[in-house]
Amino acid sequence: LAVVSALLAGDVSMRDCETIQNLFALTDTLLRDETGRDLGEDLRHLEHDPVVFRSEQETMAQLIHQVREEDPKKVFEMLSMLWEYFQQGGPHRIIYTVPAMVAAVLQLVGQLGSDRPFRSDQAIEILDFTHSLCTSLGTLAPQESLRLWLLCAACADKVAAKAAKVAEFVRRISSSIDNVLICLDQYIPEQEARLRGLQLMVGTLRQMTVALEEDDLKRICDRAVALSSKMLSKRYQSKAFCLCCELFWLPRLDFQDADRGLLCLRRALQSADGAIHSDPLDVGLFVDILNEVIHLFAEGASQVSAVLL
Repeated sequence: LAVVSALLAGDVSMRDCETIQNLFALTDTLLRDETGRDLGEDLRHLEHDPVVFRSEQETMAQLIHQVREEDPKKVFEMLSMLWEYFQQGGPHRIIYTVPAMVAAVLQLVGQLGSDRPFRSDQAIEILDFTHSLCTSLGTLAPQESLRLWLLCAACADKVAAKAAKVAEFVRRISSSIDNVLICLDQYIPEQEARLRGLQLMVGTLRQMTVALEEDDLKRICDRAVALSSKMLSKRYQSKAFCLCCELFWLPRLDFQDADRGLLCLRRALQSADGAIHSDPLDVGLFVDILNEVIHLFAEGASQVSAVLL
């Protein structure tokens, strides 16, 4: 750990694969368990002091940002090599290294085409690598996984504007959003965390500029509405339905389904009405719904008229 700390303190750059190999030959004990006790992959972290272990792994994760080279291809090779080393530590370690790795790789995607012709195949290869990183995180840290999937979708949307094969990027955006919905539905049971994840997803979709397939958008809307209806309390149901109505008016993606959007607003009102019977202080839900209607009206959403207000 002293070697890694000194490298970080001196802001030493890693510019080739040989440097990485030499460094990890010295830091092998931070990547592997030495005791030899067979506790299984899911329990190996119990061998360590949790505070010390977390500190060590967060320090190792910082190494990712020391990979610096002008050639994106070389950077990608070095990051791929780092990931091979980090994988050896098992799932209890990669929960600290995957977020930093995804951020570094997506930053690399953003640099493509800045000083040389943009290559779609190279961008797709890098995005596929980030998908494999997010998949490896799986259920270990579902809330973090959700944020990373959204980051992948937003990055793919950004670079798709430069690409000739837009359809390839659209498929990857759709896949990322599908994984977000899986996280929300299966791995994040807490209502508040689920609502927060839904907010992040809706916000990401409303900022996108590359139109997804209409069938994909309808499927995403359907799953989001179904997720909202599964909320246990009327308060969270109302908030979730209110969020979902924005998915039916996506001006940047040239998509709207006004009838279903209005249905979401009505369901939000019904849930709010049910909520105030349990807690009168939830009357603020009606204000939230009114704010949402005003917001949609200001954006020129069809069928959201002054009469409705």
